[in-house]
Amino acid sequence: MVVARWSMGLSVLWVACGSGPEAAAPGAPGSDPTAVEVAAPAAPPGSLPVEPAGAEAMASGGAGGLPVAPTAAPMGSAPVVTLPSGAPAPVPGRNSYAMAPGSPAGAAGALVPAVPAAVAPVDPAAVAPSAPSVVAAAPVPVTAPVAAAPVRYVLDAGSSHLWVLLRYDRSAVMKGHDHVVEASTFDGRVTWSTTDASACDVDIQFPVTALTIDPSGARSRAGLTGETPNGDLPDIKKNMLGSKQLDASNYPTIRFQGSECSGTSGAVTVRGTLSMHGVQRPLAMQLDVRADGTSFAASGKTKIRTSDFGVDPFTALLGALRNDDTLELHVDVKGRR
Repeated sequence: MVVARWSMGLSVLWVACGSGPEAAAPGAPGSDPTAVEVAAPAAPPGSLPVEPAGAEAMASGGAGGLPVAPTAAPMGSAPVVTLPSGAPAPVPGRNSYAMAPGSPAGAAGALVPAVPAAVAPVDPAAVAPSAPSVVAAAPVPVTAPVAAAPVRYVLDAGSSHLWVLLRYDRSAVMKGHDHVVEASTFDGRVTWSTTDASACDVDIQFPVTALTIDPSGARSRAGLTGETPNGDLPDIKKNMLGSKQLDASNYPTIRFQGSECSGTSGAVTVRGTLSMHGVQRPLAMQLDVRADGTSFAASGKTKIRTSDFGVDPFTALLGALRNDDTLELHVDVKGRR
């Protein structure tokens, strides 16, 4: 037999699983150890305790349960009611029971399984979509590129060319000849970094006496036709090195020093100082530079005026024949570290 107890005053409902008159309250002598207590509604204000029904007065009921028949019992005890026939004993957290509808407050009655409140279905469309969580990516450290160490290259005069194109003055009365004046040797060193333009350093110099007139292959390289008669070459060089021109005895060296470069490869403007005939003048030249840490090459051209260095253009026959004041300077150098 399964017995339930409901105490109005203490708001405690306990259920004992047993049979016959041996069923008793939990904790009482002879009580069923499987008894379970659960909370029940408190009695209405002013109500009186209901006298309990004796265990011997209970009978098994139908599916709807039987009302408890009150019997003589000590005052103050709670009524005892029966569970529906075949119902399992209450287990906290698993099943529960409630008084049958219509049972007067405070009176003993049948217990029926408690029906949980209906839960309204949720319309998925009515549920606002949750915003996607955004996880901030950890910042990626940016590492500055490591500048390549500057490399010192030695220029090779044997595979390089430093020359000027000297033209005669087309406005002169007499027609003259154009010439190529090239340094047969020079000393040149270049310090260059493939990543750091500020590391550039260019130093090229040669003795004025190393200048030659129309060496082999020079005229064709400059786009000039014909060749200068060999008999004329010594006189042309003598005039060029004389006191009225480059004055080689007093100013024996021509030198270019540059330490400002606009880039590290490709089209690079190199700025520096050109020293000639005892005069120093700023010079900028755009070069095509190729450097790879092993070899170096640069080529380009610019224009200078001899009068800027205190050298008047050569004249002859009272000015009827004269050279142009502007020289076209060409550089084509190669070197290795």
